[in-house]
Order: sequence, then structure tokens, then C-alpha cells
Amino acid sequence: MQDELAVEERCSELFAHHEGLALAFFSAQNTDRLVSVRNAARRAGRHLILDLYANDLAKATNDPTVPSAMDDGVRVYVTESQRRRVLRSGEFDRVNYLGRSRIFRDEIAEDPGRWVMLTRNSMLGELARDQCLVGARSVWMSWPGYLEPEFGSSGQELAQQGLSPEFVHTSGHARVFDLQCLATALAPDRVIPIHTNEPNAYADLFEGVEVKDDNEWWEV
Repeated sequence: MQDELAVEERCSELFAHHEGLALAFFSAQNTDRLVSVRNAARRAGRHLILDLYANDLAKATNDPTVPSAMDDGVRVYVTESQRRRVLRSGEFDRVNYLGRSRIFRDEIAEDPGRWVMLTRNSMLGELARDQCLVGARSVWMSWPGYLEPEFGSSGQELAQQGLSPEFVHTSGHARVFDLQCLATALAPDRVIPIHTNEPNAYADLFEGVEVKDDNEWWEV
């Protein structure tokens, strides 16, 4: 399994040896990955583009190491759906403060090789309309299973744009040993498995396990 430093190294190579827009697909909530991609973009001589949601998350961390609109080499693209949401809510300060950090599709299309863009599949259509995806490269930085049809339309939408993803990822999930160390340190009254396909296996690994069904209400 790659570690996060290996992810940064591989991304730097991909970004440096490609002439078009580099599309990085991963959750904006993964701030470690956001830092890795920013670092890789810098090493490849590119600038990073966030969308408005990712920028808001980065600001909310109050961590100066997490890239946001006020950093050199970081720009913010406001998607069409985000513009509509801002208009409905009246939260114009989210956009107004961006100033010169905001970027539009025409600037991206002028020189796509300058940019690495944190992307979601819902953005592909509007980017394609202004020729931003001509010669683009997609780097898939999440679990590959999300590209399968049973988990949504991401794989199909990438294929429709002629984008064949390059897989660069390392899991952010803790190992069983690490979870056992955490449980020992905290000494909780209950251990309740969540976000797992094998909740019944926990009883063999931890003390005080209580398995709860999805959609079941219970007292904390």
C-alpha cells in the first residue's frame, strides 16, 4: 500500500508529464490529500484550483498548512450549481471575498496545462462546454470501487468525456491494530461498529461490543 508521500510523488510525476488540465478526484474533506495535491502541483510547476465548497472546508480548518484561496498559487472556481446556491441563500460574502483568486472557465481553457483542479464528476459537463477538458487527464484518488455502476455514475461520466482515470490512492482507514490501541487507551463502556461490512466480527477484536442496526435509534 502506498503512503501519502508516495501519493504526492506519483501525482507530481503525472502533473509534470502532461500538457492538459489535470483533474484530481478525491473528497475535499480529506485535507491530508489536499495538501499532497497542492505540493505535487507546485513541484510540477502548476497552480491548484479548488471549488467553492472545498475552499470553505479548507478555511474552516483554521490550519495554515491546508491550501485555500488566500494562498499563492491557489485559485477558486465557483461551479454553476454553487452560483445558484449562493444566489438563493444570499451568502454573497462566500464569493465576494475571493477577489482575484476567483477563476473562470475561459481562463482555464486558455492554458489548461497550468492547472491542477480538484474535481467532481458533476463539474465535467460545464468544463467540457468551454473546452477545458481538451487533452485533460483524470487522476482518481479515491477507492476504485466508486467507479463501478453499483456505486453511481462516476465511471460512466468519465468515459463519456473520454477520460481514462489514472489510479493514485492510499487508504485513510485505520488498521485493526490501531483501532485496538485506541480502544485500549480510551477504555470505553461500549464499542459500537459503524461504517463496516463486518460489524459482527468486532466482538472477536474488542471488549464491550454492541452491534446496532442501520436506522436504529439508541441512547448515547
